[in-house]
Amino acid sequence: MSHDIINKPKHYTACPSGVECIEIAELLPFCLGNCYKYLHRAGLKGDKKQDLQKARYYAKRAMFNGETMPSVAKARLCYVASHKNANNAALLWHLGRWDADKNGDFARRFIKELTKEIDLVDDNPKQKERKIIGYRIGFLGYDLPVYDDSPDQKTDSSKPQET
Repeated sequence: MSHDIINKPKHYTACPSGVECIEIAELLPFCLGNCYKYLHRAGLKGDKKQDLQKARYYAKRAMFNGETMPSVAKARLCYVASHKNANNAALLWHLGRWDADKNGDFARRFIKELTKEIDLVDDNPKQKERKIIGYRIGFLGYDLPVYDDSPDQKTDSSKPQET
């Protein structure tokens, strides 16, 4: 099967969930749709840092404009984020909680997590995104992801560990 760069570009169809980027983006208001688009493709097309920065720009605009996310879009977004090896799954998970509260705390939390991810790209361009290793109950009873921010540390078991 040949690759169709116009109708089915790889950077928008590579999700292991089988959901194409446009299937969610077209359900969202303009700025949230663009934010999702850049998150979906970050690291798959062009400069990951630049795509994450664009996602943050649109997230801030969406918050400023008071954009909300329809329930059907939230459900699909969370479905995509739940798949193993989904691109930027942790950030998609946060985006799916965009307006879970009415005072914008979840939107601000998403922007904060997105900024952390941008900073990680700055510090180490070869570093992969943070992985969700579990969930905990957070404010308002919503599950919050727990990340594995520490690299695997292999210790030499023949040497006694200092305490």
